[in-house]
Amino acid sequence: MTHPLPPELERDLFSAALAFRQAEPWKHMSNVQRLMMVEADGGRRTLCILGNGREIYGLQSYESSCAADFIHCTENPPPEFYESPLSLLAHLDGQELEFVSAKQLDSFDKARNGRMGHKPAPRSRQAYPIFRAFRPDCRPWHVEEVHARRLLADIRRALRWAELASTLPEPDMDLPLETRPLAHVPETLTTDRPWTLADISWQPLGKAPGPLLDEIMAPAEMIKAWNQLPLNPNVSIHLEERYLNSVVQEEKTDPPRLTRLAMAIEVKSQMIVGQEIKMADIPLGTLALDCLVQYLNVAKCRPGTVRFSDSRLGFASSRFLAHLDIRLVMSKPPQAFSEMWQMIRRM
Repeated sequence: MTHPLPPELERDLFSAALAFRQAEPWKHMSNVQRLMMVEADGGRRTLCILGNGREIYGLQSYESSCAADFIHCTENPPPEFYESPLSLLAHLDGQELEFVSAKQLDSFDKARNGRMGHKPAPRSRQAYPIFRAFRPDCRPWHVEEVHARRLLADIRRALRWAELASTLPEPDMDLPLETRPLAHVPETLTTDRPWTLADISWQPLGKAPGPLLDEIMAPAEMIKAWNQLPLNPNVSIHLEERYLNSVVQEEKTDPPRLTRLAMAIEVKSQMIVGQEIKMADIPLGTLALDCLVQYLNVAKCRPGTVRFSDSRLGFASSRFLAHLDIRLVMSKPPQAFSEMWQMIRRM
């Protein structure tokens, strides 16, 4: 449930947002000019200023748990991202300031603008600030106090960062992302004074982190029981697990939670032999393997091969399959699933 912000914090955040809009830092910075903020334990958060592309105006910042992975995914999207764009939200943790039109405000935004006495001139474009938090497996939703304090500090950092725009080197986009120098500052660097180039160090982001996933495993007694089933080398099952556009919101103040669809398809017949739709706040691969278990319980045999199109799903399922002596293969989705998925995406 979203809780109201302390009044003083809300005023400070709103004032900082209006100062950010008045400064129009997007005229001088692009969203590829990322600022990395180094935490005391060595973790690296990141922020970027939005608006240079004239589509979304504002600021986004991400926590160290997801910052590097997010940068890699946005610059070099994995194949599964194009089929299931919402998968990008799976591990996101951060906050966002965005400037929108009056018709884009929801009831919480309207109430906040009213409390702040904010009345932009008629026909002002992107004149209303809204504040959102990124939470794992949720759509962006209103900030809590912890996000608001983080966002307030990041707005002030972004303004100091943008003041240096004319002196900063252009990012060398021809360099691979892992070796491209990115600007780093200590998170403790004060914003009470202007920053100088001496405050900034230039360091590469490094290689993309490994999958932020756990390998899924069933209880030993269940593995033992399934291993009693005969192995049919002529059967191949394809597993898919993807994010749906639908969300679940139990209360109107709750963050909208994402859902995932999983299917098991027998490759030769193109028949669906298992299906699950559940909340997305469970480890990736859980639903797909539930679908495989549905097949095991009905067919009374183990398939010789299980196929995946999503490498992350394959990684999460690899240990489970190895214990059942089932071969894991990466391949394109069966035509039956591809056609069904296109219909689902249009809904």
